[in-house]
Amino acid sequence: MRKALIVSTCAAFLLTATTAVSAQGGPSGHRPRTEEDVLKRYVERVMKGQREDGHWDHSYKLGMTALAALALKHSNDPRAASSVAKAAAYLAQAKTEYKTYSAGMIISALYQIDPRAHRRTISKYASLLCKSQMRDDVRGMFCYNLVGIRTRAGTWTTRADNSNTQFAVLGLLFAERSGFQVPKSTWEDLKHHYTKTQNTDGGWGYRIGDGSYHNMTLAGAVSLYIAEEQLALGGSSRCVMNPPSRATEAAMKWVGKHFTTELNSYGLYALERLGILTGRSEFGGHYWYREAADRIVNHGVDEGKWGQAGAAFVVLFLSRGKEPIIINKLKYYGDWDCAHYDVKHMTDYISDRMQSPMQWRVVTLESKLEDLLKVPILHYHGIKGPAFTDDEKIKIRNYVLKGGVLMVQACKCWKAAKEFDEAFRTLMEECFPEGELEELPKSHRMFQTPRKLSRPPKVEVMKFGERIGVIYLPKELAIDWHRGGGSAKPAFDAGVDIIFYVLKQAGRLGAGAKPIRD
Repeated sequence: MRKALIVSTCAAFLLTATTAVSAQGGPSGHRPRTEEDVLKRYVERVMKGQREDGHWDHSYKLGMTALAALALKHSNDPRAASSVAKAAAYLAQAKTEYKTYSAGMIISALYQIDPRAHRRTISKYASLLCKSQMRDDVRGMFCYNLVGIRTRAGTWTTRADNSNTQFAVLGLLFAERSGFQVPKSTWEDLKHHYTKTQNTDGGWGYRIGDGSYHNMTLAGAVSLYIAEEQLALGGSSRCVMNPPSRATEAAMKWVGKHFTTELNSYGLYALERLGILTGRSEFGGHYWYREAADRIVNHGVDEGKWGQAGAAFVVLFLSRGKEPIIINKLKYYGDWDCAHYDVKHMTDYISDRMQSPMQWRVVTLESKLEDLLKVPILHYHGIKGPAFTDDEKIKIRNYVLKGGVLMVQACKCWKAAKEFDEAFRTLMEECFPEGELEELPKSHRMFQTPRKLSRPPKVEVMKFGERIGVIYLPKELAIDWHRGGGSAKPAFDAGVDIIFYVLKQAGRLGAGAKPIRD
């Protein structure tokens, strides 16, 4: 459930995920177009479609209104604020639209706008989605209609497909994050569907048995990942290297092997969701946002048959691709992923509490130093201490000395923690012979904002002048971040304070940001 902890008088976050990509060419005497130019034009186009009472015309009136509102909300364009408010009011008072697409989009939009204020509407559509999930030979899927609608013949519509299903999955995800309890069987049936119907090449088609193609494989990979993540909540508290499922990895390989930026707007929306959800900057060596944004700026985009919806999809792609990345998760040779969802869940938690979408990525030390420095925190965690090469140690040193913060957590298992601890301290001596780790007192301001912690975790830091450049947690929070749930709240709250401190230290918070009571 979202609780406001931060109020900003202007833009809350100054960090952007990418810089503008200039177009080559263009009319003589005119400055080249940028992503910002294109985004503004698409935002204006979406806004022009809104009617006086707040809706957008479409055969699925509420679904289109929700999609437009979601896109405008993510655009962070101040001109769109009143449009979003009018759309939210219209969605809240309108009669139920018994369509799967609409239910998924309405929940997604109201979650981003204000899940607490719209809890009743979110719960209504989430309940309808749960009741509408198919059984028998199409177990786990969804069709166009929800249970409140019958066909002329008086029977339920059974033409289930992967497009409707992905929108149902998104709606259920955000309903869960709003506090609605989605039955575990719903996620189990979704996982069953995607694993059992996946084509041998790793992809999916529109319906069961159809050949694989981009839009549906991207959507299928997103949906399977979400189902697996939800089923992992509250799982084991042990640090064990658990790689993603074979089905998920096969889907990712398909995306990398067949990567293209020649996607229509619907496909771009799916690509954006997959990249952000899984923390991936690239697929198959292709940097999905950089390459696709460049194509949009220079060559435009095929909006397909969706019209206003297509414009909204483009707004979502460009807006979400430019949201701030606040933490990188370091992938290294060894047990780097023993708490698979740790950084993701922590970032989601902060996004909710700060009411501003933020992102994370998986990186390696093969990345260029200038790219690593775009993100204020480099985080790693494991069972055994990673054996970094000399070149990697130099990059870690330079990252910290040039302004980045290295955040490290040791596994809770005492035997592993001892081995990890020894390896980490040796690494610090090698990388920073001039530095020294010191334990922060419980009264340190790192533990005071946004929420004063009643039981601060043990934190050791290394300072460079007045700036903290290394943060070490000998007793991890990461496994609780990974597990999620109510019992993980103290670990999440501690993570919020630590990361908030780093962002403020790095100047990544707006000057008007201040803590308030939640």
